Parts: sequence; structure tokens; C-alpha cells
Amino acid sequence: MEIRQTPSPEVTGAISTGMPSWMVPPGIIPRADILDTGEQIVYLVDLAGVDPDKLVLEVSPTEIAINGPLSENFPRGTLLYAERPRGAYTRLLSLPPQADPERVSADLTNGVLVIRFAKKGRSEA
Repeated sequence: MEIRQTPSPEVTGAISTGMPSWMVPPGIIPRADILDTGEQIVYLVDLAGVDPDKLVLEVSPTEIAINGPLSENFPRGTLLYAERPRGAYTRLLSLPPQADPERVSADLTNGVLVIRFAKKGRSEA
């Protein structure tokens, strides 16, 4: 996983499947929760099927962009019905003013991306 500091995140995700529109699931928008634990601002983002080595987080002073492709490492065949998302995605989320964009860490475990921002004015433990 790569974490980049940037003045403004680049939105790169798109779906390009080559399938008829009725077979293409709606756009990929990973679900997210944002928590204030008192010590940190924590983002929980559902990213099942994502290869952590291809995941890119772009952090600016006001927002975070989560970019990457969903895994295509599944059996091949004629698609009869589609609900699962395919392709690349970007999720852009605002940072609350108390989050320090310079002090961020992230890990992806069991399909959940956990992004932790230290709070401004707090020393690291």
C-alpha cells in the first residue's frame, strides 16, 4: 500500500467492462465510517477483493483519495449475471479539521481498510 502526500488528490477510478449496460453493476463506491476515538480520527473502509499492493492513498490537507483496482483473480467464463463490482475505483473523503494529514497510517486486513490520523495538537504515543 502506498500513502502519498499531495496538495490535491487525483481521482483516477473508472469502470470499463465492455459489457452491456444492464450487466454492469453500479459504480464502485466503497462504504466508509469515520470515527473520532479521542486520540485519533479513524476511517473504516470496506475493500473486499482489493490487492493491498495496488492500493494508493492520496492525502491532502483537506481530503483523502482511496484509489485502486478490484482483484480480477477469479474464474473466467461467460458472465450470466453481475452484481459484484469490477474495475477501478476512487473514494474521496473529507478530512475533519482536527486530523493531521502529515501523521497517517493505514492497513488492510480481512477486506477492511483502517486509516488512522493523529489529531492536531496531540503528541504521538
